[in-house]
Amino acid sequence: MKLADLIPAGSASHATPAQRRQRNEWLALALGLLLLTAALAFVIWEDRASTGERERNRLQTQARVIEENLVRQLQAVDSVLIGMRTELNAQQAGNQVIDADKEARRLKSLSDAMPGVRALYVVDRHGLVLMAEQKNLIGRDARERLYFTTVRDHPDDALVYVSPPYLSIRGNYVINLSKSVTGTDGRFAGIATAVLDQSYFEILARSVVYAPDMSVSLSHADGQVFLITPSYARAVGTSQNAAGSPFTRHRESGTAAAVYEETAEDNRQPRMLALRSVTPPMLHLDKPLVITVARPLSGIYAAWREQAMVYAFFWCLLLVTAALALFFHQARRRALAAAETAVQAAQRETAQRLELAMQSGNIGLLDWHLPSGRVILNPLGHALLGRAADAPPLAAPEWEALRHPEDAAEVAAVQAALLRCEFQTADLEYRVRHAAGHHIYIHMRAEVVARDAADRPLRLVGIFRDVSARKQTEAALADALALQRRTGELARVGGWELDLPDGVPVWTDEVYRIYDMDAHDDGHRPLSLTQALDGYAAKDRARLESALQHAIEDGQPWDMELPMTTVLGRRIWVRSRCEVVRHDGRPRRLVGTIQDTTERMTVQLELERANARLAELSLTDGLTGVANRRRFDQAIAGEWPRSVRQQLPVALLMIDIDHFKAFNDALGHQSGDACLRDVAHILARCAWRPGELLARYGGEEFCILLPGSTTQDALVVAQRCLDRLEQARIPHPASPRSPSSPEAAWLTISIGLASMVPRLGSLPDALVERADTALYQAKRKGRARLECASDPGEDDAMATPLDAQPPLD
Repeated sequence: MKLADLIPAGSASHATPAQRRQRNEWLALALGLLLLTAALAFVIWEDRASTGERERNRLQTQARVIEENLVRQLQAVDSVLIGMRTELNAQQAGNQVIDADKEARRLKSLSDAMPGVRALYVVDRHGLVLMAEQKNLIGRDARERLYFTTVRDHPDDALVYVSPPYLSIRGNYVINLSKSVTGTDGRFAGIATAVLDQSYFEILARSVVYAPDMSVSLSHADGQVFLITPSYARAVGTSQNAAGSPFTRHRESGTAAAVYEETAEDNRQPRMLALRSVTPPMLHLDKPLVITVARPLSGIYAAWREQAMVYAFFWCLLLVTAALALFFHQARRRALAAAETAVQAAQRETAQRLELAMQSGNIGLLDWHLPSGRVILNPLGHALLGRAADAPPLAAPEWEALRHPEDAAEVAAVQAALLRCEFQTADLEYRVRHAAGHHIYIHMRAEVVARDAADRPLRLVGIFRDVSARKQTEAALADALALQRRTGELARVGGWELDLPDGVPVWTDEVYRIYDMDAHDDGHRPLSLTQALDGYAAKDRARLESALQHAIEDGQPWDMELPMTTVLGRRIWVRSRCEVVRHDGRPRRLVGTIQDTTERMTVQLELERANARLAELSLTDGLTGVANRRRFDQAIAGEWPRSVRQQLPVALLMIDIDHFKAFNDALGHQSGDACLRDVAHILARCAWRPGELLARYGGEEFCILLPGSTTQDALVVAQRCLDRLEQARIPHPASPRSPSSPEAAWLTISIGLASMVPRLGSLPDALVERADTALYQAKRKGRARLECASDPGEDDAMATPLDAQPPLD
């Protein structure tokens, strides 16, 4: 909608009342904004005038401060010049000879006492320096200097002559203040002059600067600039006496002080200038000095412009806000009017549709007139109760008598609360008697639609429908759910469902029990997917997460049994199963079961541990605790093919306890068993590399399988066995090695060593046979020694007796 649509064209006689109202509202808004604009413009203009006036006064004050300090300095210089002239007249009258050194010191002390004076000196009538604070200046010619010629041409003892600024021999601009000197003959005799330095007056000018864009200048009455701050080298010495300039206008006005504002035509950066002529009446200057204090108008009115912009912003904001507010208010009013019309039409249409819906939905209508007690039913209502469509209205007691005795009290309580305004609408289901004698379930929704001035109910309206079929279905479903819940409890199987789009899980009661949670506690809700996964160990959780990902992406089901920790920290086993429900070809929901299998898994794990223990016992020698012959046979059978493939050597030590039968006969079988255990313990500490195996081969005979060991590697292990047993010093009183002293005999062993690289088609028996042959050789050669079977191609055997071996480290 456009704004033009809100202000109709044409004469007022053709406009509707709503259109005239809209037009008058826009006119009132425009008038109010116009008045506000005028007031705001006046305030802004007054603020600008106040800012300008405040700045004028401030600039004039700063100019006056400079003038007052400058006048005091000029008065001091005038007094010194008068003193110099008087001293010179006195010396000339007495025909005294001028002492140059003395006069230089005196003039030096006087100039030093005045910070604004650079030099003092006296020039005679011929223009030659007569006295000066610097001796090198005496005799210097000043005849052509303007400060001398002006006084010479128009001598007047009462005047103080102010020279235009000129460039000194030091390269900076100076001004001379001079007094005329009249000789005893009444004629011009010279001048006494003081040279004013820029530096002091520049400090004075800077002392009044209060803004960074402010400038202060001191000029001669002829327009030449003596100093300006901030310093502009090219401005010093130039003339301001241009036609129409503020300086010229000020001099032509003849006033002592004036303030001017430049325009863009006068200056690219217009300024406000306060000019003040220094003309103290007690000094009688021949020409005044002019002080100029200036600031750019842009700096003066900067704050004012910012404030004006703020005013303008808020005015525009108010304009837009007011226009939009009125626009949306009128649009809302039109929308409400259109909505009201639409509501009325919709109400009529709704009433027609409601009637059709009640007929098609088999819904009865109840209208209870409370004061008279009449209950009126529509034809469908009569039909639901088994009555004729044209049956007369029921009395209130007749209607209440139709309620089932078991439901009557509850329905009466709800009805009483509804009539007391405890709630606005009653919604309940109960049983009523059908005309055929049986009871049916109805769903009643009622509310009070009329009350009198005392807030007493007058009319109650409700709708009801027969829900008996639904009630029967719900009862059957409840029975089925109860059966399912009971069977789940017996089998310890719970069901769950996960909606993939929103991630909301649903559990059966058995799932709560498995997780040690109370399904009927309002504070307990199904765990989120992340919380449920937290109950599994890292490896099991990874399996579940992988299965979950495949289910979501590919629709792949899973069935796995895992250990889990419940919310109470109890460790259990569960079987988790899941199926994917698809919708439009994509996974939509996950439906699964979780079963507590702790008891079965406990029995299964115990059985597995028992089987493992039996397997271990079947491969372990019961007496010594080391591997038995069966374990040795399995080990060498496994190592042999690997060594054939990789062409690695395999070594075998066959070990026999010397004279063990005599040991048993002398000390008994129990000592013999203890001896076997001790020897096994010692030998077990001699073979420690991975893959090396100590086994009891039979009786008092042991063997050590050394995969990947050459003959030299096996010799190290065998020698270690001999040394360790010797260090153990197990007594053997029946050993034939000590015929003189049985107590000095110790238990010994004999070792047969063989090592070979298995060839394709060879058998482990070849290695065992060679090691056994070497052991036989050790026994034959006196026992307590090591015999090594020769490798193929070498000598038959190499023997290393016990006494010849170096001890182990």
